[in-house]
Amino acid sequence: SLFGRIARKSSYKSMNSNQEAQSKDLPNRHSIRLKGYDYSRSGFYFITITTNKMLHLFGRIENKQLIGYDHEPNKMIEKWLLAIENRYEGTKIEPYIIMPNHIHFILQIANEHSFDKPYLGKIIGWFKSMTTNEYIRGVDAGWFKPFYKRLWLRNYYEHIIRGIDDHARIWQYIDNNPAKWEERRRGKHRD
Repeated sequence: SLFGRIARKSSYKSMNSNQEAQSKDLPNRHSIRLKGYDYSRSGFYFITITTNKMLHLFGRIENKQLIGYDHEPNKMIEKWLLAIENRYEGTKIEPYIIMPNHIHFILQIANEHSFDKPYLGKIIGWFKSMTTNEYIRGVDAGWFKPFYKRLWLRNYYEHIIRGIDDHARIWQYIDNNPAKWEERRRGKHRD
């Protein structure tokens, strides 16, 4: 009927106005990726992936090492990180560090001759998916700490490594991360 079409149009308009008003309140999301860059291109990428709400889910740092919680969720994260090399031809992970609430690693993509070139976002998405699914099973079994809404933050940090000096600096940053973590923690507890 004519009245039904008017009512539907009217509710559609008000729904659109509500959505527009709500979208103005949302943070302005924009890509942090380098515009126009081909992320399937061979190279070295420094990656940081952080847990949602910065929750300490994978263990604690003691004597500059990660000590995994019971049932070692850090080992599960490590398993899927290293599985990237088998899943995506021409990839290599080296070095990496798993911290209580994040992971740092250098991903090398060397797929000049590969027909199916994986791009960075696809690789990270696969890793997040595999770790999230197994982590959920661990939570359901009572092995792992629960998380809030999602295991990982929606996005991830990446830096395209440009040259040997950049690579060496980042490698050192990854190696020193547990020591820096302990220094920061001690600094917070000084009075």
